[in-house]
Amino acid sequence: MFFPLRCLFKCAFTRLKLAGLFSLLFLIIFTFCSKKSDHPAGKEDQILARIGNEVITVDEFSRNYETGFGNLKTGEDRKGTYLNYMINERLLALEGYRLGLDKSERVKTRERRLLNELLIETLLNKEVRSKVKVTPDEIRQEINKAKVSFKFRYWTEDNLQKAEEVVRDMRQRGYAAVVDDLLNRNPEKHINPRKFETRYLTYMEISSELLDAIKDLPVGEISDPVLLHGKYYIFQVLDIRRSAVTENEYKSKASSFEQIIFYRKYQQAIARYVSNLMEPRQVVTRGDAFGLLAKALQEWQEAGEEEGDDFLRAVLKSDSHRPAMKNLKDHLDQVIVAYADGSISLKDFLKEFNPLRLNDKEYDGLNFNARLARVIKLAIRDHFLAEEAKKMGLQEDTAVRKTLARWRNKWVFEETRDYLTRKVNLSEEEVKRYFETHRMHYKLSKNANPQLAGFLKKARRDALRDKERQILIEKIEELKKEYPVEINRTILDTLRVIDFRKSRWATFQVFQMGTNRPASPVVDPAWGE
Repeated sequence: MFFPLRCLFKCAFTRLKLAGLFSLLFLIIFTFCSKKSDHPAGKEDQILARIGNEVITVDEFSRNYETGFGNLKTGEDRKGTYLNYMINERLLALEGYRLGLDKSERVKTRERRLLNELLIETLLNKEVRSKVKVTPDEIRQEINKAKVSFKFRYWTEDNLQKAEEVVRDMRQRGYAAVVDDLLNRNPEKHINPRKFETRYLTYMEISSELLDAIKDLPVGEISDPVLLHGKYYIFQVLDIRRSAVTENEYKSKASSFEQIIFYRKYQQAIARYVSNLMEPRQVVTRGDAFGLLAKALQEWQEAGEEEGDDFLRAVLKSDSHRPAMKNLKDHLDQVIVAYADGSISLKDFLKEFNPLRLNDKEYDGLNFNARLARVIKLAIRDHFLAEEAKKMGLQEDTAVRKTLARWRNKWVFEETRDYLTRKVNLSEEEVKRYFETHRMHYKLSKNANPQLAGFLKKARRDALRDKERQILIEKIEELKKEYPVEINRTILDTLRVIDFRKSRWATFQVFQMGTNRPASPVVDPAWGE
């Protein structure tokens, strides 16, 4: 029996991620950045632009610009062009607030979920992260550990009895002879025995569970079966390398290893904190309600008509054409989670539940019910963490309020955009006229002569987007009369931001781990050509 070991080989930062539990910034920095973000300390709140009574600060602009799409940073005045797009979106958001679109169910749902994320992050920073310390001795020990590397081979079996038989056979005849025999029984697979042999790996490239299994195993000996991720592993260490560490290495590597140790200790501290919070509550998931939810979610996914991430709205609109969802709608008052001093109904649970979590690659290999059980566990844990944060009044935290406001503005802009363009239609003549005007955009080679018939679908989509953009621009010009716009050119011209020297299309983004949501809102790329 063979089993891929990729789930046990992980880079240090992958091992340290806390997906679904809290939000950590994951920054992908491209090596071709030409400038470093640099605005004077304490100047982040300087006002870069005014839109009526609203403002765009240096910090807000920098975050948006630096992680925004490259096609929006054009011309000689890249920052000015991008700032104008931000102003356009803020003007439309102001119109959305006037129309009451901030009260839409979609905005309120997103707001509730984001608030919980921010509360959990702030709680963990305050109660856990701030208390994690790393000593110089710990850093030196970690660097020493990284100079030890293991080369080993492995085999897996599904059950303990078979694994023990294989171990006895290997200890009598040798690892290679036994593996050859096992593979020869399945010649159709044509698997090279070296597939089960690793290169030299440091502890940073191996999961902690695997490292515990091999670190004390003498070279050449066959291990007892080790249960890891539902399989029984058999290991044989082929070699161990130990390299000396110079004083220069201690100095040059101290900073990066301090981060590695910090996040490992942080993860452990979070696990203790969550355990202390959850254990007294004695949380139980009710099987009947779980079954209703599982069947409804599967029906919703199989229909292929998911309405974004708002599963509850789809349930409330369901009828006899979707019997599982209709059945769930009829039992929304049923308790799905009971705990020591209360319970949570299906309806209340679904207000916070994000079905997109079911697609997390961390759950690859699990069947649907197992994935759902994990997601429910995370959702309930996050519910109690958020409640703890609210008891501490962290919803009033300045950073929480500021981040929430920025995303609310973004969502209200999107609602306004959809509201203003909801009735846009195109005639065939308009599509044809658009294609003739922009024919060169569809030219795939130098001598090509593109015809509408070959690009009809794309041309219709492009023409529709262009017409919608013109409607929005006309509305923006009207709004500028009501909300005067002022830009502080002195600040804008002297503001240094991350930019790209070689390509206007180059982009890097920052995501919140566990949610796959951008850390900050950015301008809609559809504004660009």
